[in-house]
Amino acid sequence: MNCKIIIFSLLLFISSYTLAQQNCGCTEADKLRPQIGGFFNSGKLDSAEIILTQLKNSQSKVCQIVYLDGVAQVNVAKKQFEKARQLLLQEEVIQNELKCKKLMIRFNNTMARYYQEAGFRDSVFIVALKALELAEEEKDWYAAARACSNIGAIFEQENQREKAFFYNKKALGLSRKASDTVLLATVLANLSGDYQYLYDKTKKESYLDSSYTFADECINISRNNMANLIISPEGYNYLSRYYIEKKDYTKALVYADTAISICPKGVFDFYRHLLTSYKRKSKVYLQQKSFIKAKEMADSAYAYAEKFNLQLAIEPLQYIHETSKALGDNKNALWAHEKLTLLKDSIFTAEKNGIINELEKKYNQAKNEKTIKELALQKKIYLLLAIAGLLGLIIIAFWIRQQSLKHKQKIMETEQRLNRARMNPHFFFNALASLQSFAIRENDGEAIASNLSKFSHIMRETLESTYKDYVTVEQEIDFLNEYLDVQKIRFPKKFEYHITADKNLEIDEVQLPAMIIQPFAENSIEHGFADIDYTGQLNIHFSEVNNELQIQITDNGKGLLTGVKQDNEHISRASQIIKDRIYLLNIKLKTKARFTIDNNKGGKGVIVKINLPLIYA
Repeated sequence: MNCKIIIFSLLLFISSYTLAQQNCGCTEADKLRPQIGGFFNSGKLDSAEIILTQLKNSQSKVCQIVYLDGVAQVNVAKKQFEKARQLLLQEEVIQNELKCKKLMIRFNNTMARYYQEAGFRDSVFIVALKALELAEEEKDWYAAARACSNIGAIFEQENQREKAFFYNKKALGLSRKASDTVLLATVLANLSGDYQYLYDKTKKESYLDSSYTFADECINISRNNMANLIISPEGYNYLSRYYIEKKDYTKALVYADTAISICPKGVFDFYRHLLTSYKRKSKVYLQQKSFIKAKEMADSAYAYAEKFNLQLAIEPLQYIHETSKALGDNKNALWAHEKLTLLKDSIFTAEKNGIINELEKKYNQAKNEKTIKELALQKKIYLLLAIAGLLGLIIIAFWIRQQSLKHKQKIMETEQRLNRARMNPHFFFNALASLQSFAIRENDGEAIASNLSKFSHIMRETLESTYKDYVTVEQEIDFLNEYLDVQKIRFPKKFEYHITADKNLEIDEVQLPAMIIQPFAENSIEHGFADIDYTGQLNIHFSEVNNELQIQITDNGKGLLTGVKQDNEHISRASQIIKDRIYLLNIKLKTKARFTIDNNKGGKGVIVKINLPLIYA
């Protein structure tokens, strides 16, 4: 869980409704904006939702988007992810009808927050990149700064703090252009934390001073704008940390107490500030060897960690352990140590598996309950219409069925896009690694520039594939050639590849789902050819078999090895995403598309066969 992205996302309402241009505006939302922003930034989420409800039945589709997006954010803040997911799916359907860039920028930023809170880190990166690209095209500096902050939060979570610092610095410049004080204060708080990290790493006093400067500016801005209530405790806590490092414990306690005093009581989103403030005080008292007070403060910090997010309880538990030992309370010290050990062991499992599995479970449960309710309501409608006559019943039943089919089709298309969005980021990171490796090995500026251009084209094609349902075989072959050339930079002399198609196959006319082959090709290179002492061979062949498009992917790698958990899990994950896409394709087109993956019985490696319907452009 990354607290910075929570702060930043809650500030969306300060300027998220100022879209009164062309067909992207909602006058009703513009009037409600100050109230909604005030409630959000003071942690009064229920009040914000009540105000948003005024837009629920608006005839304007833009106002409907504002309502769905706003209530989705309320549910994300409340950790009610299944409700947020359904609202965002509904919003995307309307977004695709309107095709308004400004609205789509905000939608991608909201999706970044949803993915971050729900634990889909890769997906955060892809939608944040989309938001940044669109925002820069539209010169929407507020949205661009918000996207940069989202990207920075992801790199911070991946412990790539230098990259996080780069994007937060970029967000600072953009937020100053946007002239939005709430946004600026948020970015300043983020940078103050970045400089404290750099100080911890290098012990350079200049970094500590920079942290103080940004935190102080954040507080000054917040002091003059009550809408910044949710940000100012962050600034005071960073100043408290600054004075702890300076060993001025009196000022450190004053700033921690100030942060505590301005936090409204009983508001969930402020628990993280209270947690941090009590941690600061506990550390001060530990330094002063006031172990009883240090223990009290650590207990308070742990209590707020339990309420907000137990994964943030590591430092409070460490302080409880230290103070209990110092006070001779061995029983409590042992409890804190055991709790800390369990928490450290489970944190990654909870983050990567538990949240996602629970989300999908709740989402499917909510969807089934909704279907049952709709069926019950439909029966009542049929019963009432039977009184009016058989003819009226048939007409209305037919209309309802048609609407239901259209709605289900839109939902399936949305699900396909979400699945593709989860596939793309892994490829981006590996391709960037390829270019980095090449740049280290070679000193050829022209070659590096050429390969950067090639990667840029691949990246754009991959991003656009999220919005394309199909591409031609010819386009897919061109994409695979570019992708595999980039991979050969990363693994020189490691493998060769051949892409062929039957002569009777009209490659410029026959279409297939976008990005359906790349995950298997990637698995062959990354895992099949790993640690082999001979040249890998990757062959991809397109053919028409029994009135179907058949794609055969073969390699001479080490095959599907039993007991190699990491590789097999990676392959299984890619296979599951492709399986879901083929399932939705079969429902939509009423076809029998399928694929198989197995060891090559005729030799080394793996053979994948994908059978798809013949779709013509």
